[in-house]
Amino acid sequence: MRRTRQKQERNTRHAFVRNTWYVAAWSHDVGEPKPFAARILGERIVLFRSEAGRAAALEDRCVHRLAPLSLGRREEAGLRCMCHGILFNAQGRAIEIPGQEAIPAQARVRTHPVAERHGWVWVWSNVRRLSVSIRCEMR
Repeated sequence: MRRTRQKQERNTRHAFVRNTWYVAAWSHDVGEPKPFAARILGERIVLFRSEAGRAAALEDRCVHRLAPLSLGRREEAGLRCMCHGILFNAQGRAIEIPGQEAIPAQARVRTHPVAERHGWVWVWSNVRRLSVSIRCEMR
């Protein structure tokens, strides 16, 4: 599996521009009933709406057993992994772990900046986690 991922990264490394906005989905596809799975530059992401109705994008894998979060369930507080029931908020933090009161700080998944413009959900395709905030200047 590692070789396959390295090969994918090598193939997409030069084919597309990194650190820019990409359309991940139509706005109406990111709705209430279930999360929306997408792939941007070979990376699997999951899109869903936060409790405020804003689109959010997380890495599509649970921190526990790497189960796809896109197979999970949207709840009021966030997105629940159906493998072991870990609940993640829109910022990628685990906020509930069944049978466990203390939640480790490292129990989180990577997030992507998201913007909704022109009926689309746009996702920032960052190579590494950016320490600066991204402002969407699309009109």
